[in-house]
Amino acid sequence: MDAIQGSSLLLPIANRFNQRLDQVNYIAANALLLFIIAPLYRKHIINSKTVSTSSKHKISTFIGIITLLFVFGLNNALHLACLTTICIICVKLIPIFPTNIIPSFYLIGALLYLHLARVLLASNSTNATASMHVAIPMCIMVEKLTALCFSVLDFEIYKNGKKSDSKSEIPENYLRNQHIVKKLPTVLEIVSFSFMFCGVMTGPPFYFNDFVKYVENDDLGEKSTKNSSKSSFPGLSKALLAYSVLIIGKILQSKFPWSAIADETWLHEQSFFYLTFYSTCAAFAARCVYVYAWKFGEGLCNAAGFGNDENLENDENSETTNKNSPVCNINWLDYELSTNARQTINSWNLQTIVWLRLVAFERVPKMYRNVAAFSLSIVWHGVLPGYWLAFGLFHLALNASKSLNQLFGNGVRTSKSRVLEGLWQCFCVVSVQVCFNYAGVLFNLRHWQACLNFLKRTYFAVPIICLTIPLLTSFVKKTEIPKKINTSKKSE
Repeated sequence: MDAIQGSSLLLPIANRFNQRLDQVNYIAANALLLFIIAPLYRKHIINSKTVSTSSKHKISTFIGIITLLFVFGLNNALHLACLTTICIICVKLIPIFPTNIIPSFYLIGALLYLHLARVLLASNSTNATASMHVAIPMCIMVEKLTALCFSVLDFEIYKNGKKSDSKSEIPENYLRNQHIVKKLPTVLEIVSFSFMFCGVMTGPPFYFNDFVKYVENDDLGEKSTKNSSKSSFPGLSKALLAYSVLIIGKILQSKFPWSAIADETWLHEQSFFYLTFYSTCAAFAARCVYVYAWKFGEGLCNAAGFGNDENLENDENSETTNKNSPVCNINWLDYELSTNARQTINSWNLQTIVWLRLVAFERVPKMYRNVAAFSLSIVWHGVLPGYWLAFGLFHLALNASKSLNQLFGNGVRTSKSRVLEGLWQCFCVVSVQVCFNYAGVLFNLRHWQACLNFLKRTYFAVPIICLTIPLLTSFVKKTEIPKKINTSKKSE
């Protein structure tokens, strides 16, 4: 499964432009889906009153399977089909209460095995150029199917005696309430949900209730026909943005390759400040690849009529609409211009954050929630040391950002000084970007020795600062609290 076994039809084009065949297949398949298949599917299938719901499921599944065969090959497509089959057997064909969560453990275990196999079979190359490995669609499928299994679990609890009392046991603000299935899914619905062509390769992951609502035209109807004239090609602007970001990323990758940072000799030849600049550009270039995949996936879903901004029940502004979209996976400007670590994290990989809440965070006691979500996220991303170091630094940056905001942020905001507040905002944006770009370097270097060399050359600066800030701010708070208590006693 490690080698790409997709179609070699575009091999001459890949050789002509010196690009990987799997990436050329992926970009070509995406272009075909966006500009031809998705608009036809929206116009003649989804919005048609004569096409049955089962036919919509079958057509979208067929297109998704053909796409997987073209990009990943037969063996990898069969491997993904096995995941769906196990899920169907346990959830649908063996409708006994405990069995509907068994596929979740199998799916996560299979994904962990695949990650371990990649580590054992991979070479020591630290080239961070993204490759279209089957682990990518597998991660998406694991998210969707595990979320479905737990939504079915909530449905079974509701159906088996608790009835109206079940929702009272789940707080109203929990996402679980929104994603409880209204009925047990059919085999065709599970297969179509797994292989829907819009998100079958790199996402975005979406959830079962949103998908069924889309296929059954519940979120379209008259409102979609009224809004169809506003945008003759929904999703085109997001796709063009994705292509622009991809071009920028490719240019930067050619100027700032990861192979240099992975070279210990090169690291010691560079100054600290140039290395900071170089690694920032390299991290941004790698980030562009993710932005391309997610924004293009969102545009592709919109082109097929799924998750269109104009079809959502929104508030007063489009920003709220975009964040509520079931296929939006990134708020890019919020990420790049965020003033605290929490905002940065909440603007990246949005649907995975939803998944972590549905499957882990909302299902364990409060004291274990962060540990459960963090552990599941590590397993889902993979077992490479660079990923673990990056997530550890994310956690440190989150604590440091929270401490700084509590110590200085509130005072700056209450000072009502525009100059002071503007300077504070600039400082926050720069510091957050430095921390997350630093973590992004570790994430993309992946291997332990390459990460350790980079940390040594940068004197472990960012991790030390992130560790020190909460300690210093806690000391300041301890010295201030007694003064407030003493003055209050004197006044009494």
